[in-house]
Amino acid sequence: EKINALIYEADHEEPPERLFQYTSLGVLSLILQNKTIRFNSLENLDDLEESSLQFCDDNPPVTYVSCWTSIVEESIPMWKLYTQMTDGIRIELPIGPFKDPRTQNGNCVPGSYDYRAAKWIPVLPPSRVDPELVYMAQPYSLNHPNRVIYRDDLTASEIVASEASGQNAVVTHNGAIARFKRNNWDFQQEFRYIVILQRARNNIPLKPYYDADLDDAAISNMKIIVSSMFSDSNYLLLDALLKKYDYGIKFNESDLKGKIKLK
Repeated sequence: EKINALIYEADHEEPPERLFQYTSLGVLSLILQNKTIRFNSLENLDDLEESSLQFCDDNPPVTYVSCWTSIVEESIPMWKLYTQMTDGIRIELPIGPFKDPRTQNGNCVPGSYDYRAAKWIPVLPPSRVDPELVYMAQPYSLNHPNRVIYRDDLTASEIVASEASGQNAVVTHNGAIARFKRNNWDFQQEFRYIVILQRARNNIPLKPYYDADLDDAAISNMKIIVSSMFSDSNYLLLDALLKKYDYGIKFNESDLKGKIKLK
């Protein structure tokens, strides 16, 4: 009940209109080329309490997240943690930038997971993949910015699963996965888009990442800031990249340019 109350409170706060992500020029080139953003599985995150979760269930859901921040001002720690500075960029997108995998009644569009594409593909031909093998749980969370809750009394490993009534029964709390981190991470002010895939059997292969399709309108509304130490050669590459993929995206200089020197 405590966990549910905290999540309910976080989900009913006014969400930001736009979110920000610190990344590299190379990642931006893949975003523009493929019109996707890559979600990482929990095992690839930098918070070891999330990356080493232990489930009671022998076939737990596989959770993928795309991590963003709501901090409008440039963050020196985020520049330092998540970029190499000489090719670092910060992208800005409106919330809910992905193509919605749901039908009008809120259910997931019929389809299945395509291993080669590392994504959910609507209405795949049965000859390519069995739609009963993998399904997308809580598809609304793909486009819903989930606020991370920072607590020291509820660590990630403590809220993922619990014993339920009945013999050998286990409940995995899908809605609580990837929502809690320790207070040490509070500086990130993080929001997450979340994809949860459930397999019929635990030996069904899934990629360690998930590629979510961006909506064309979201790409056109993307804004970019280059780091304060962006190299001259990367300015040329960025300019060529934005001309090649002509979505009308412009970039701006960092407000920190000429003010800091990070080693």
